[in-house]
Amino acid sequence: ICFILSLFENTNNKDYHHSNLTYYQASSITGSTSITLLSLLFFIRPIIELIDFIYSFILKKQNKKNDVPRLMFVQRWLQSRRYLAWYSLTFAFLHLIFLLFSKNDFKQHIFFLPVFFGLFTLILLCILSFVYFPWISEHLLWREYHLLTAYLGPFCLLIAFIHVYISWKYDYYYAYHKHLFNLKFLSMFLPLIVLLLSFIIYGVIHPIIKLIQWNRSRPRTTKTSAITTKDTSLLP
Repeated sequence: ICFILSLFENTNNKDYHHSNLTYYQASSITGSTSITLLSLLFFIRPIIELIDFIYSFILKKQNKKNDVPRLMFVQRWLQSRRYLAWYSLTFAFLHLIFLLFSKNDFKQHIFFLPVFFGLFTLILLCILSFVYFPWISEHLLWREYHLLTAYLGPFCLLIAFIHVYISWKYDYYYAYHKHLFNLKFLSMFLPLIVLLLSFIIYGVIHPIIKLIQWNRSRPRTTKTSAITTKDTSLLP
């Protein structure tokens, strides 16, 4: 899909020389593939959390069991997370290599912010990919593994989304032909959906659920227990 969209995008592209157009297409394809795989890596957990919330609060009165996490394709999706991280890192390195080959003159069209966020994303993605290696994850505690996968991963996706957005904005502003709906623009949809869904679930729904549970479990003081009785032990 990324390859087909890149062909439509760069048919009449005059911003790059013909010799560098192939490397530019390869850089766009590999970069879009990398962030798409990274989005799929963190898309399964919010979906399962949302389905579990629906079953626990909405369908609880109907006595329906949540069988979605036990489905075969969901189990395979959960088991393939390490491969998604490794493939995303591989395509990120290929994106960097093809991007270097597509630049003849490094004094033109080189901006600090896209390069900074791109290299920062690559470093975070390297750390995240190393965590999914079996000989590394076996030596980590559960809290360390959960911290790296549950917090570092979405943060890496956020930095990658910022990198793609800034790169798309600069390309659209400085390009000879204004292409609004290009491959970079379309590759931001899935990361944006994952980030918004994660924010809604972990930033809005989970605090509300914890507040409701705390309100139900806290000890309540009745009016009769609050009334102080008169001490008559010292009276004659």
